[in-house]
Amino acid sequence: TPQQRAAAERRAQDATARRDFAAAASAWEERIGLGNSTSDHWLALAEAQLARTPPENNRALQAAWRAFQFAPGGEPEVPPLLLIAEALRRQDRLPQQIEALEAVLERLPNDARHKAALEAAQRAAGMLVRRVTPEPDAEPARACIGFTIPPARRSDWRAEDWVRADPALANLTIEREADQLCVGGLPWGQTTRIILRAGLPGEGGNLRADTPLAIAMPDRSARIVFENRAFILPRGQAPRLGVATVNVDKLQLRLIRISERNLISLRERWRPGEALDQWMAQYIGEQSGRVLWEGSAELQGGTANRLTRHALPLADLLRDAAPGLYVISARQAETRRGEATAAAFPFFVTDIALTAWRGADGLAVQARGFQSGQVKSGLRVALMARNNDVLAEARTDEAGLARFPIALLRGQGPLAPFALHAEAPDDLAALNLEAASFDLSDRGATGRAHPGPLDAFLWLDRGIYRPGEVVNLTGLLRDAAGNPQDLPLRLRLRRPNGQIAAEVTPPRLAGGAISWPLRLSDGAVFGQWSIEALTDPALPPIGRAQFRVDAFVPEGLEVTAGPAPGPLVPGAAALNLPITARFLYGAPGAALTGNAEIRLLPDPEPFEAWRGWRFGLQDENFAPDLIAQEIAPLDREGRGVVALSLPRAPDTTLPIKANVTLAIAEPGGRESRARIAVPVRAASLFPVLRPAFQGDAVDAGSVRRMLKERFGIDPDAKDGAGERLVNFLAKAEASPDGK
Repeated sequence: TPQQRAAAERRAQDATARRDFAAAASAWEERIGLGNSTSDHWLALAEAQLARTPPENNRALQAAWRAFQFAPGGEPEVPPLLLIAEALRRQDRLPQQIEALEAVLERLPNDARHKAALEAAQRAAGMLVRRVTPEPDAEPARACIGFTIPPARRSDWRAEDWVRADPALANLTIEREADQLCVGGLPWGQTTRIILRAGLPGEGGNLRADTPLAIAMPDRSARIVFENRAFILPRGQAPRLGVATVNVDKLQLRLIRISERNLISLRERWRPGEALDQWMAQYIGEQSGRVLWEGSAELQGGTANRLTRHALPLADLLRDAAPGLYVISARQAETRRGEATAAAFPFFVTDIALTAWRGADGLAVQARGFQSGQVKSGLRVALMARNNDVLAEARTDEAGLARFPIALLRGQGPLAPFALHAEAPDDLAALNLEAASFDLSDRGATGRAHPGPLDAFLWLDRGIYRPGEVVNLTGLLRDAAGNPQDLPLRLRLRRPNGQIAAEVTPPRLAGGAISWPLRLSDGAVFGQWSIEALTDPALPPIGRAQFRVDAFVPEGLEVTAGPAPGPLVPGAAALNLPITARFLYGAPGAALTGNAEIRLLPDPEPFEAWRGWRFGLQDENFAPDLIAQEIAPLDREGRGVVALSLPRAPDTTLPIKANVTLAIAEPGGRESRARIAVPVRAASLFPVLRPAFQGDAVDAGSVRRMLKERFGIDPDAKDGAGERLVNFLAKAEASPDGK
């Protein structure tokens, strides 16, 4: 009752006031059990469970999660998330704690206090494994490891040096993908022990200790794939279809025949060489096809979790079958309903090869035999419309040719020519007329559609214009034979959003050309504009040209910097860097101002006499902030100086250079830039060494020769000390702090 709920709340509040958190937790549990609980009730229970002695961290985590579930989205979710983070911290579940704090920042991205809490948690945790995501369906199988701190983005380390399998795997691969390390070559159906070595470099921290991971890789999902290149099987040969399977031992098969009159409806939703989804295959079997055979096939020789290829013999099934298109569907047998993988593939069994040519006089089609290559005469060839009507029929002559006049190709909409069907008493073939000639669509090119009775060719004097400029368009109108046509041509200008901006019917020029000088308004929208050519406003355009409108401005100022009078010394007097600006038409850039940006970067070769030497600690991460300052107005000659200074030396063992970018603004506001690198010389010493090997790697053989030739140490001594020294020097060991 409401009275009982109110009484439980009062007891909980009284217990909290006298700091009896165990009693408070019991009272809040009683209140929640009475129903009508809210996020605040669960939140109070979580706080009491954390504050009691001893604390119930796990129960607090559960209560905080329920408070999060009841809370409205957005900022009200923050208090439960903070309690979740605290409970996880007390359970030493640091990666999950960091995820909870990241969720807090997603809801309050500008809160400095929560941002500082996240950074403190990341520093306290260091680099830890956050999650492991197995990918069993990859080839080969792999698992991607996410971290609380992303792996270092610099290029002076290799991920494979820091990850190993125990026991070792021959084909193990380690790749960096975004902020993850992906371990490939893991065996399916097994648990592999992967060890991340201490010192694995990260952005702002390293892995502090060797971290073993037990990665369980499940078996691959069952899969059935038909070989899609063989969608035409030559009649007269033993028909076989290739199918590849993974973890499938038995197939339930169904063979469906589609007659010639049902081909058009299927070709609207299917392209030759493509597989069908199982729903489409089932629909065909029930609505537009005839099931010729159903049965099963036992697959032999398969290896678990490996792609195995099989050949399905179809000779017995197709021996007495009538001409048509066939669809074979395969489904994994002996599985529960709804869980089986399936595939379906349409194919022709024919000896008729069709080739079509479209020209000014119409359509010509030739039929040849696949086996003999000889022309086939006497075949019935039907020109089919999109709505499945027969537009015309013809028979192939002695040259295997059949012709259709150009008028039949001018149909629109449902009467547009769509396909050719060639029939013999015991054979059938079909050719799609809407596919591009020499179809290269699988290689990213589909060709240019054949023009209709009229073709407009439009071109522009440029491809990009400013608002207010004139777009000069010229065009030609030709018929299918290339002859000029004296017909009115409507030009339609479209804005980037597709709206019509202008329409005009320009006068004819000599040779049947047209010209349209189009002046853009001063407020023309930036983006991609288009001009369409139409002979009938109700029909699609017969030509199109595109151009871009943008406020591009060529640079009118040349800026030069330097030479620098010396190196930049931290803590010393400012270094005056000369700068000169001059307009490209010759005048000096007097009184112009701008700004300078200074970025400190490691200098891999700071001294000419020390080329080939390595400076500083190689694992050190140095990424200081950008330094910006203004440039004083230049004098009458367009000259000036930029005072570069560093108040103190950067905290790094690496030699540093300053990349300076100088930007001078023209009177209109456009900036021109110059860049120069200035060495930075701090009063400090650099750790330096020169490797006596190539390729950033050394093998035990090189170490063995060095010990013997330079230091007189026998690496093959019987006491084994030399061998241990060789192995120690040849291995790249890092301490947990990465130094």
